[in-house]
Amino acid sequence: MKKAIGIIFGLTIVLLLATNSMYVEWEEIYIMIGSLSAISIVYNLLSKEKPSYGHILGSPILIGFFLSLAFSLLDLVLDHYKVIKGVPDGRFLTLGETISEFSDDLFIVALIVMCSVTLISYIVTVIYSKLFRKKVQKLFNSRNLYKM
Repeated sequence: MKKAIGIIFGLTIVLLLATNSMYVEWEEIYIMIGSLSAISIVYNLLSKEKPSYGHILGSPILIGFFLSLAFSLLDLVLDHYKVIKGVPDGRFLTLGETISEFSDDLFIVALIVMCSVTLISYIVTVIYSKLFRKKVQKLFNSRNLYKM
């Protein structure tokens, strides 16, 4: 589980580096929704805890909100330091000014990502557990899987 989540984190950072923008745009929001949904699904399906509705809904809410804030801030910092040539308004904003300028937007992005991740991971987890209930039970009872 840790390896899979680490790979998803790394891929997300690479994809955020590949986009070239001065703030968090929709394509980066879609990248965060996809990667955080994958992390949430992996966490829900491979968790040691017994699956319950509180666990299935609680973890995506926390993952979606806090990690989207972290990825958004990381994206702002990365975009700030790979800043473009030329000065659009006469001078570049400092990193603190950039973060304070987009802080309201980052909160709205975190709410959008949180709702999307919660919905996607809940639907996938419930469908997967309904279709493959025996495999999921074996997954939760297997000790070898937790050593990943």
